[in-house]
Amino acid sequence: MDIESLFIFFTMNTVKRYAILFVLTFFSLPNFVFAVDENTLKVSGFGKSEDEALIDAKQRLSQSMLSKVSSDTRLYTKKIDGLISNSFTQDVSSIAEPVLMPSLSVIDKECGSQGCNITYSLSKDLWASTLASNINEILVSTSSVNAIDHASWSSFFTIASAVEDMKDAYRQHLILVNLSPEIAKELSIKIENTAQLLGKKLPYSKVNVRSDNLPFSSQVATSLIHNRFIDASSSLTIFIRTKSKSGKSGQKYAGKASAEINLIDGNSPYSGGLKKTVSKTAFSSTDKNDALEMAEKELLKKLRDAGLSGTF
Repeated sequence: MDIESLFIFFTMNTVKRYAILFVLTFFSLPNFVFAVDENTLKVSGFGKSEDEALIDAKQRLSQSMLSKVSSDTRLYTKKIDGLISNSFTQDVSSIAEPVLMPSLSVIDKECGSQGCNITYSLSKDLWASTLASNINEILVSTSSVNAIDHASWSSFFTIASAVEDMKDAYRQHLILVNLSPEIAKELSIKIENTAQLLGKKLPYSKVNVRSDNLPFSSQVATSLIHNRFIDASSSLTIFIRTKSKSGKSGQKYAGKASAEINLIDGNSPYSGGLKKTVSKTAFSSTDKNDALEMAEKELLKKLRDAGLSGTF
């Protein structure tokens, strides 16, 4: 979890600013995305199949809206849990990912041996309604952290899930600013209040990280959890053991890297804790050390992508 991403939020002073953003986006959407009228967007998608073309169209549509917002809107991080407030412009590549949207309507389709070129349309009002509804659901769900009053692994995973959900809510809100400035402004206060509530509960997600003396174990720890969540005094402990081995496998060399991850709650010493072993195997035609290095890199990537919550 990247906690810095959680508290990215719009500087919203007046409805007039939203209106300016709306007009800028309406008349200057990137290639392949066009505003047909005030309430309709048209986008083209390309792919080897109709499914791939649809995915491509959604990616283009999401990127076009997010890119315009990120270049025209001043963002800032909230000062929560000791984080330093910092104004900055969000890099387009870090947020230009597909965002929740309703079904697209096909208005033109050409499919042949080279693949499919399909043009779709989407109602802005329908998209805005879909996003607003989902954001409200996230805010209601996230408010459940209010009941957390002590550190436990249950608390950790609840807060971790809420953090990821709020990151989605922020990204969806970025789109909503363009689609419906009025609805976006109404939701902005709710989003900020929920983020502040979540920020107050973050101390209950601090953990103590320990490992054996192997260098690879330290790398696993770094991949699993951000150092902002590490507190040596926490009653929640992650203990990591790793094993790496390599050898000949048929005509190739094989390397296997494994990490045993133990979650211990010092407040519940008789609970037995949670344990998970994750491993990766890689092969090389030249050297066993190469195979082992690839296996370790793949394991670190897997853990980094999943995080502690995704691993368990």
